[in-house]
Amino acid sequence: LVLVDDNDAFVGVVEVTGVDVVRFADVPWDFARAEGEGDRSIEEWREGHGAYWDRQGTPVTDDTRIVCLRFRLVSTEGSIGT
Repeated sequence: LVLVDDNDAFVGVVEVTGVDVVRFADVPWDFARAEGEGDRSIEEWREGHGAYWDRQGTPVTDDTRIVCLRFRLVSTEGSIGT
């Protein structure tokens, strides 16, 4: 996947390494921790993400299906062609 900034300028490329669709209540802690947002527990992750989606007008429940996308960074703007 190509990553772009708010002005559609190239930022980098990621390779998708895994996709799982799970219930919000079943998002695993290893996935939540890998997001790197500083959550200290899966409960804190769920609370923070649930509140965010509520503020966006898209409330989630325990049964809401969540796409868990795993990826690795392939390149960034400065590493193209090196």
